[in-house]
Amino acid sequence: MAGNSFGEAFRFTTWGESHGPEIGCVVDGVPPLIPLSAEELQVWLDRRKPGQSRYTTQRKEPDRVQIVSGVFEGQTTGTPIALVIENKDQRSKDYGDIADKFRPGHADYTYWQKYGIRDPRGGGRSSARETAMRVAAGGVARKVLSHILGDKLTIRGCLVQMGPHAIERDSFDWAEVDKNPFFSPDAKAAESWATYLDAVRKKGSSCGAVIEVVASGVPAGLGEPVYDKLDADLAKAMMSINAVKAVEIGAGFESAVLSGEENADEMRIGEDGAARFLSNKAGGVLGGLSTGQDLVVRATAASSAGSRAMTGGAKSTAAVVRPIGPEDYERLAELLLECLQDRPDPPEVFLPDVLGALKDYGSAASPSFEGLFAEVGGPHGRRKGVERHPVGFALYSPVFWPADLAPGLFVKELYVQPAYRSQKLGQALMAALARIAAQRRWKRLFLGVETSNEQAVTFYERLPGVKRVAGELFAVQGDDLLDLADML
Repeated sequence: MAGNSFGEAFRFTTWGESHGPEIGCVVDGVPPLIPLSAEELQVWLDRRKPGQSRYTTQRKEPDRVQIVSGVFEGQTTGTPIALVIENKDQRSKDYGDIADKFRPGHADYTYWQKYGIRDPRGGGRSSARETAMRVAAGGVARKVLSHILGDKLTIRGCLVQMGPHAIERDSFDWAEVDKNPFFSPDAKAAESWATYLDAVRKKGSSCGAVIEVVASGVPAGLGEPVYDKLDADLAKAMMSINAVKAVEIGAGFESAVLSGEENADEMRIGEDGAARFLSNKAGGVLGGLSTGQDLVVRATAASSAGSRAMTGGAKSTAAVVRPIGPEDYERLAELLLECLQDRPDPPEVFLPDVLGALKDYGSAASPSFEGLFAEVGGPHGRRKGVERHPVGFALYSPVFWPADLAPGLFVKELYVQPAYRSQKLGQALMAALARIAAQRRWKRLFLGVETSNEQAVTFYERLPGVKRVAGELFAVQGDDLLDLADML
């Protein structure tokens, strides 16, 4: 697998996967006798590390970097510098449901096509986890630049747009960047983004964003025409970051609507005899060489489709419905928490109560729950056979509860992950429940649902023979129960 290195005179190579034991990089081309410590690199990694707000991935990684070569007694030796970070929070089981699915907008499909195998745990090598090592290598690069240029160079980044909502340029303030979870230079924009993103997350969706990087104090003349232009190298670097789909330098795409006069960066001779630019539409680069002005680069990160948008699979197999056993409680807990988060108003089912009732089933405790899992499966990589994993469940009471209703089986909760709802797994669970009721000679199946849960209400209303008998209660009985049992 080529393409894991970047740079020429200063070059770094990254390695590792999202859920491997470690990630790392090797940095070459660093001059000797430059003071360097892991603590100096850690400052930048701490700014990047995940789980610092509810708006980022909740993976908890300390991202403690270790320098394992190229530094002796606190100084670089001129030899390759190796950096390593241990992965601590690899929750590979979180990805069991997508092991046989291709996520739209991700590299799953293309990796499968190119290599014939892929690591579904967090995307493997295609994961944004790789960028931690870019940050570590960037920390080394900053030390080299400081060694060469002193304090003249300043490199800063910020978020200037989230979804359709851009900052107000008149409110741009670098001092605000570290005061909000979005690294926004506009305090008011950060507040509005919080509200906007909460709404996006509640829908189970995501949004894109635009990041701006500005380097001040850059000497004139950096870059090599024609094929190693400075802006070409910057664009390649930015485009290699996961999810980045567009890059612009200076005015960028806006240049298409500017007149020649508007887009031109006119120059005047200053009192010291040096040229002065009146604007910076070119973003600090002309002819592939730096002008000495601020380098201004923006990158657009596309929104992630996520698991809710999955529509295709890798040879997925038919669903299987089976009883939930004690060994399944951990997976049931995960799905139940998903169910709670998926609702506009959390249902009156609490995890400890449900798990306790399942474990106590058969004892004197009453009422209790039994449960069913809906499973799908498919081949993993090139291994033979099928591995199944639960993607939906039903919880029901086999006793006469509530007591004021006629005897029947009461379905307290039914949930299928959004990505699998097109596969009729909800119908499969309902058919299995109807068969259980029929086998126990109970002629009614009661379905409890919150009226605020519009998706569930619509689902039940479309099932054959199901009728609303109260505001939050549906039922199917008699011959309709038998028809439902034979539905799938």
